[in-house]
Amino acid sequence: MIEEVEEILKLHPYLPKPKFVYLVEEPVMLIADHVVAYVRGATPKDNKDVIVLTPLASHATVVHEIIHTLGGGEISATILGNVLSRFRKMFPPIIKRDVKYEFVGKVHPKISVYKKVD
Repeated sequence: MIEEVEEILKLHPYLPKPKFVYLVEEPVMLIADHVVAYVRGATPKDNKDVIVLTPLASHATVVHEIIHTLGGGEISATILGNVLSRFRKMFPPIIKRDVKYEFVGKVHPKISVYKKVD
């Protein structure tokens, strides 16, 4: 799955690349007030160099989480994530910047950590 994330990030050379990517191997489900929600991705508020992605993450989710690292709120991240991912699917960039992540380890049996190679 990290290869898919690298390919998505190559399509958006103008977006900053997160220093760390956490990949969760199973879907994450939240239950609150009898409502079930599946999480696609997350960005810690106190650490803007990290994005967390689940198997449900899409192209738009990766862009969405990066917009959160830039300080964007939920509405702007949702709109820009969808618009930018659709735009890049229709119009690939002329110049792609290569981005590579290396496996660092596991923080949990089902959560892998990858660090950006500079």
